[in-house]
Amino acid sequence: MFYEDDTFNFHNEIMTLAEEFCREWAQRRGAFESRLESALVLNFALCTIKHDLNEILDQIEDQPVFNGISPREVYERGGYGQEPSRGLSNMDIIELVVKSLRRIYRN
Repeated sequence: MFYEDDTFNFHNEIMTLAEEFCREWAQRRGAFESRLESALVLNFALCTIKHDLNEILDQIEDQPVFNGISPREVYERGGYGQEPSRGLSNMDIIELVVKSLRRIYRN
C-alpha cells in the first residue's frame, strides 16, 4: 500500500479482494469454463467494488462533520495532507489484471 517514497495506492488490495470474490464465485457455481468467463467475473467484481465505493462516498459526503464542505472537492484539490497517490501506467494495470486472471483461471 505504501511505497518507500511515501506514495501509496490500493491497486494490489483491490485486485486481491476481486480475486477472492472470483474464488468464492467458482466455489459456489463451479469452475470457470473459459478465460473469458473468469475475466467477465473479475470485471463484475471490480465494477461492484467501484459501485460500492461510490455509495460509501455519497454517504460520507452528507455527514454533518463536514459542515457543508465537500470531502470529494477537498480530495480533488489536494487539500487534505500532501500524500500523493502513486499512479500506475496502463501497462502496470494490465499486468495486475493479467496476473489476477492467471491466478483465477488456475483455481
